Amino acid sequence: MRKFAEYKQAEINGLLQFKSKQFRHRQNLPILEGNDQALSQRVCHTGAAQTSLSELAFPYNPEFLKALKRLSPQLQALPSSAICPEDVKTVQGHITFVDPEIIIKDFPEILLWGLQDRVLDILENIVGLPVNLIELIIRKEIPNGRQTGTRLWHRDGEDISVGKILIYLTDVDIDGGPFEYIPRSDFPRLNPRRSLPKRLTDPVMETVVPREKWNLCIGPAQSAIFVDTAKVYHRGRIPKRERIALIYSYTSANPLRPHECQEKLLQQGLPYLTHPLTKRQANSLYRLPKDASTDDLDQTSP
Repeated sequence: MRKFAEYKQAEINGLLQFKSKQFRHRQNLPILEGNDQALSQRVCHTGAAQTSLSELAFPYNPEFLKALKRLSPQLQALPSSAICPEDVKTVQGHITFVDPEIIIKDFPEILLWGLQDRVLDILENIVGLPVNLIELIIRKEIPNGRQTGTRLWHRDGEDISVGKILIYLTDVDIDGGPFEYIPRSDFPRLNPRRSLPKRLTDPVMETVVPREKWNLCIGPAQSAIFVDTAKVYHRGRIPKRERIALIYSYTSANPLRPHECQEKLLQQGLPYLTHPLTKRQANSLYRLPKDASTDDLDQTSP
């Protein structure tokens, strides 16, 4: 009981420190214009916003799309059957992914897309502080009919605010395992005496928020979803066919739970990074402490 009380107090202290840093940084937030400003405001207000690569029109889009086209054969070759071979790495039993070493070594444009100034400016406005990229993963959902792992309703806990960009690399309809979230305004204030499990099944979530308020993100390939996954309950629907998506995850430079950031798959690829970075890009990459080793990473962490 004492350890639990100490844990909760540490959580409260972390939240207060985060809010204090946000307040002091307000005057230094990058100034956004047009669609970028509207996008950031929607995420801050509702928790998520859906757009597309063409609407974003980032200057690095052409190089990024060329890299994805070169990577396409490997994406299609990722196993997607309900039973994967034993030698195929999976995340939580329902996701296969591209080796992070391959992405960093052979397709650095994919990493650089998530480190361009406009992306970092938007994410800094969403998080409220300068951000670190903690994860980059290209994953294929296995249509095995199971609601497990990230298919359960949850909020992410690496930091007080966790900004994510999810880009569909395949067309996604209701049967394609779309991203789904509950807008902040639709999630009720719970009785302090009622605690929810960290991950919720659909029947449990329906007792908290009616199904008609669940927000589905359906769209063609190159749809992009910006979301604060620490602020909204979200999940990936159980797919009836494969879905391939690229996900970037960002926290503040000093996340609440750094050990969770150190377990991300991106850390396995960073030692192979040879492409030159600007000072801001280098400072925006979360890196393992010098005394840590990528050999100790938990490869089951998404």
